[in-house]
Amino acid sequence: EEAEQLFRAKEWDKAGAIYQSRLSAASTDRASLPASFFYNYGTILLHSGKAAEAYPLLLSARALQPLDADFRFNASLAERQITGIAKTIQPATWFAWWPANMQLLPWQFWLSLIFFCGMIALAIAVGWPRSPARFSSPILLVPCLLLAALALWQARYPVAGALKDTILRSGPAASFPEIQGLPAGSLVNREENRDGWAKVRLQNAKFQVVVGWVELPTILELR
Repeated sequence: EEAEQLFRAKEWDKAGAIYQSRLSAASTDRASLPASFFYNYGTILLHSGKAAEAYPLLLSARALQPLDADFRFNASLAERQITGIAKTIQPATWFAWWPANMQLLPWQFWLSLIFFCGMIALAIAVGWPRSPARFSSPILLVPCLLLAALALWQARYPVAGALKDTILRSGPAASFPEIQGLPAGSLVNREENRDGWAKVRLQNAKFQVVVGWVELPTILELR
């Protein structure tokens, strides 16, 4: 509540310190944090010129409340400011052409779309039994089924964003060799957690898949 009041009063530094402390304390239980927490903290970082650090937070807020116009706007604003990062590092299980804004849509969305298209096809078949459209209307279901299958495939490894610049290592400890740097704002797939580390998978600008480990508090799973 104190951080919320400071946020509304635009006392960014004081509010940001509280949000940062709360996020660090909840590094293993961030699912309990509300969408407003991620939005407020992300907005503070965005106003402070830290768009890369703000990006995963704002994406998480947008994923929790996708219909909120402010959440969508700030996430898009942060994304435009870190275009270089967004273009060079992507989640590894997505095709290169897959739109970034569609990556976070849950598979339930596509199943709902399948149901909606199925109702349209049924209405055409029943309402206009002699119309040629009754034979072509079921084709509407094909792209929806494909998108639902892709979303289910993606759901195997949830998308996570780097909250700050970190190092990708070959194993779950600081003693393992470095693979590459992972800049703040990068989106990766999280495969598993082990001893405070997360195994992640990413696709670089050369479309090469890279697998490594990062410290768990440095990434945020986008819900």
